[in-house]
Amino acid sequence: MDAIQDLDLITTVDLSYTGNGIKPVYHFIYASQLYGTLFAVYANFVGTNNGPNFEITKITMRLINYKGLVNIGFTDDISLRGKDFNASDALMEVNEINFGVRAASKVVEKILPLAAPIILINGISIPLVFNRTLYPMQEFQSFQTRSAGNLGEEPPLTDMFDTEFYERDGVDFYKHAPKEGMEGHIPPALGTFFIGPRCRASNVTLRFQ
Repeated sequence: MDAIQDLDLITTVDLSYTGNGIKPVYHFIYASQLYGTLFAVYANFVGTNNGPNFEITKITMRLINYKGLVNIGFTDDISLRGKDFNASDALMEVNEINFGVRAASKVVEKILPLAAPIILINGISIPLVFNRTLYPMQEFQSFQTRSAGNLGEEPPLTDMFDTEFYERDGVDFYKHAPKEGMEGHIPPALGTFFIGPRCRASNVTLRFQ
C-alpha cells in the first residue's frame, strides 16, 4: 500500500486526468466528521480504454483522517449496486457504492473489483453515489440488538467510549436511537426522507473527455 505522500490527490473526478504518470491519481469523493474527527475518502478508478470510452473495472478507496483524536477506518461492508445505462437516449440510473466505517479501525484502504464494468462514454457525465454507514466500535457491537434507552448494566471496559451510539452518566449506560447513516437506522416512509447534515452520502459526477 502506497503512503499518502506517494499519491496524487485531486478534487475532480475527470478520469481523463492521468497526472504526471508517477503517482497514482486519487479523486476526492467523500468527507464527513464523526467522533469529532474530520476525515475524507479518495478513490482511484482503474480501467481500460475501449475506443473513445473508458471502462472502470476496479475502484480503490483510501481514507485519510485529518483532524481529531479518534481515527476512522473502513469495515468489510462495501458493495456496488449498479443500474443500466442506455446510450441511445442517454438515460442513466445511478450507480451506488455502499461502504462502512468504524472508529478505531486501522483499515484505511478498500478495493472493490467490479464484476461488470462501469462504462463512461466520452463526453457524457454519469452520477455515482457513495453511501456511508457508521458501525459501532467493535467492543460495543453486541449491544446493537438492544432497544434505545437505559441498558441497565455497565458499559464495556474499553480504551475509548463510543459516543456516537451510546451515552453514560456515572453507572448508567444508555443507547441512543440510531441516526441517519448509522447501523440500525430505519429510513422514514417514502416521500418523507431528507438527507441531513451528517453527510452520509456523497454525489459524484464521473466524466471522461
